[in-house]
Amino acid sequence: DEALSNLVNGRIKQLIDGLTPDQREVLLLRIMGGLTLAEVARVVGKNLASVKALQRRGLASLRNEISSRAVAV
Repeated sequence: DEALSNLVNGRIKQLIDGLTPDQREVLLLRIMGGLTLAEVARVVGKNLASVKALQRRGLASLRNEISSRAVAV
């Protein structure tokens, strides 16, 4: 279980590291920090529209990376 957990955690870190710094910050604050979009905007010093765009692009990037590496069964 621990080995599998380490593999999963390593892959998640790889995916997160593939984002731009702004996308990474926004997604980590949203997902791990549980902040609202407005709260994230205040923390990172960006307007709400910019934060929404960063979140949308970051999630799209993760989605594309995951689907491109998926193995068909």
